[in-house]
Amino acid sequence: MIQATKLATEHGESRKSLKLLNLRHLGIGGRRRGDAANTYVDHYETRLLVVTMTTIICCFLDAAFTLNLLSVGATELNVFMATLIEADVRTFVQLKIALTSLSLILLVIHKNFTVGGMFRVLHVLYFFCGCYLALIVYELYLFTLV
Repeated sequence: MIQATKLATEHGESRKSLKLLNLRHLGIGGRRRGDAANTYVDHYETRLLVVTMTTIICCFLDAAFTLNLLSVGATELNVFMATLIEADVRTFVQLKIALTSLSLILLVIHKNFTVGGMFRVLHVLYFFCGCYLALIVYELYLFTLV
């Protein structure tokens, strides 16, 4: 704080003349320079919203497709989900969507962090979305076999 005042005074500016609103506060002008790894951000890219919403939509589709496939004789391979379906379908759908949403929230919050120093959490989010898309395609294929 003292250094900022000293710097402003050295350049002939006073703290009172500094702008009240920095364009970066509005998300204009980009980020500060520096290390972007392992940092939290408060402004997310549009592509991240698209990937997250695609994953959530795929989660809804997967739940609906699973229930439809089960009604025509398929079996659920996931033991945990099969137990939930047998107990209560509503609980199955709610828990499936809740777990997926919570996972997505945690991944989005930690998007700039690295896993084991090997790859960014953002890539885990892309992988997660890709797996869900592949699952939807597989379930659509299973519908053609029925």
